[in-house]
Amino acid sequence: LDRRGSFLWVSQDGDAWVIRDRALVQRARREVEPMQLLGAEMGRLGAEMGRLGAEMGRLGAQQGRYGAEMGRLGGRQGVLAARVALLSLGADDDDPAIEREVAAIEREMAAIERELEAASDRHEGLEGRRMEDLGERMGELGDRMGELGDQMERLAPRVKRELQTLVKEAIATRRAE
Repeated sequence: LDRRGSFLWVSQDGDAWVIRDRALVQRARREVEPMQLLGAEMGRLGAEMGRLGAEMGRLGAQQGRYGAEMGRLGGRQGVLAARVALLSLGADDDDPAIEREVAAIEREMAAIERELEAASDRHEGLEGRRMEDLGERMGELGDRMGELGDQMERLAPRVKRELQTLVKEAIATRRAE
C-alpha cells in the first residue's frame, strides 16, 4: 500500500502489478491493519525501553561517581592510617604532640567513615531501588514485546495468504494493471 492507501503495488511471479480498485485496496488495508497496529505498539514499547535504558545509563553514571567517591574516601583513609603507623614507629608513647596528631587523624578517619556510610546509604537507597524498578519495568516491557512478536508471528501467515488471494483475484478480474 502506498502511504495514502490509494493503490497497492505487488510483485507476483516476477511481474509487477498496481491495484487501484478502491474495494481491493480497502480490503488489503483491513488485512494489513492488525499487523500495522502491532508494529506501532512494538515501536512504542521499543521507545519506552530506549527511554528506560537511557535512565539506567544515567544511574550507571551516578554509580560510577559513587564508586569514585568511595575510592577517594577509602584512599584518604589509607593515607591517614599510614600516617598514624609512621607516627607510632619509634615514637615515645608519652609525646603529647604525637598524641594530639594521632587524635586529630583518628577524628578525620571517623568523619570519613561517616561520609562513607552516608554515601553508601544514599546510593543503596535511592539509586539502587530505582535501578531495580527500572530493571523490573524493562523486563515487563520485554515480556510484552515478546507477546506482540508472537502475535505478529501468528498473524503474518494469514495476512500473507489473504493478500496473495487478493492479488490473484485482482489479476484474474483484470483489476490489476
